[in-house]
Amino acid sequence: MYYNKCIVCQNDLIETFTIDNLFTPQLRVCNRCVGKMMQQEEVIRCLNCKKKLAVNEKTCMDCMFIETHFGFRNHVDFVSDYNEHVSNIIHQYKSNGDIALAQAMATCLLIQYNKSYFKYFDYIIPMPISEHRLKVRGFNHINEILDKMQIKYHDILHTEYREKQMMLSKLERIFQENPFTLEQNIKEGSRILLVDDIYTTGLTISHARSVFLSYKHCEIKVLAFARG
Repeated sequence: MYYNKCIVCQNDLIETFTIDNLFTPQLRVCNRCVGKMMQQEEVIRCLNCKKKLAVNEKTCMDCMFIETHFGFRNHVDFVSDYNEHVSNIIHQYKSNGDIALAQAMATCLLIQYNKSYFKYFDYIIPMPISEHRLKVRGFNHINEILDKMQIKYHDILHTEYREKQMMLSKLERIFQENPFTLEQNIKEGSRILLVDDIYTTGLTISHARSVFLSYKHCEIKVLAFARG
């Protein structure tokens, strides 16, 4: 029997060694924390972006807005709604530099979407952070999660530094110069997965996705840990 600590709540994890798990990785996250990090409300959602819709809302206004300004709709998969618990986890991970929490998020992602899900894509591309934020934070939060998942990815998107976007209106954000650039060519008709931590309005992802528009017949999907 082996005692370990959950990297989220710090409570003891009790694991009994058997011939079946002797050579498997030790548990790092308790079932209770996994459950709290994977909560999805049973509500009516947009079939594309998975936004929660009101009972009488038949059309997703976010998708219509993005389609009007970018020419496409985003197809989103996610693990959890952006609730208070998940918000605290992501803040602790990104802002406080608790890099061990990458393993907790990786565990939840692999429970929801196994390795075969990722094998479908030709390019798995983490959303980038600017060199300025990389120096401040010390790590790319999406790359760390994918590394913990042992998922191969293509780090080919680059972004310039931007101030926080929360103080800008949707239209102001739309008409900003696109900070994203693609650092290598890709094959036309590729299946692409863009990976981020939080999907809210979809504007940031849509700017990133627009750099692929010159490549014909690409299938692009978004995977976010949390859906705001």
